[in-house]
Amino acid sequence: MNDANPKLTFKEFYDGILFWEYIPHMYFYLVRILFELFGYTTLVARVFSAIIGVLGVYSMYLLAKEIFNKKVGLVAADFSISKYFSYFVLTRD
Repeated sequence: MNDANPKLTFKEFYDGILFWEYIPHMYFYLVRILFELFGYTTLVARVFSAIIGVLGVYSMYLLAKEIFNKKVGLVAADFSISKYFSYFVLTRD
């Protein structure tokens, strides 16, 4: 979250993103824009991440429904939810 700090100049922000090559660059660009619009708080970052997660599950449903049928779409969305849920539950101390 420190890399998306709006107090950094764009050059400092860009250099910080390029230093960590394995992080998702687009996420930090979007979070940086949201921080400038709504303020530099963890709530903004968490709400954005939650929205991205919901959109990911919904897009999985739409893709599977388009390729197969509605039932397969629901199962694919359920697998997406359970995968994320188990990841967050098992990685918390």
